[in-house]
Amino acid sequence: MKMQRYVRRSVEIKAIQFDIRKAEEECFKYYPMVQDMYDLTNAELPEHRAGERFSLKDLHHSSVIHDGDYIVQRSTDQFYVVNKGVFELNYKELNENVRSN
Repeated sequence: MKMQRYVRRSVEIKAIQFDIRKAEEECFKYYPMVQDMYDLTNAELPEHRAGERFSLKDLHHSSVIHDGDYIVQRSTDQFYVVNKGVFELNYKELNENVRSN
């Protein structure tokens, strides 16, 4: 049996790794697309929910962002969250000298 060969198409993306220390300091400055839940209320989240402090809202839902996750920008200028482990398995940083097709 002869099987056809395929290659996964490369897609260039823009992304930034979320650093909770920067977000706690000044969220809007470092991550303008992220909502700090502390800005919506004067009550602090209980300790067991402190990891849910930061979220990213798109057209359909909100995603909680954890320290180390990546915020990826789609070609449509929408953002989404990718878990650090998944991101590092599937994406490789481009060399500045490499141009996309």
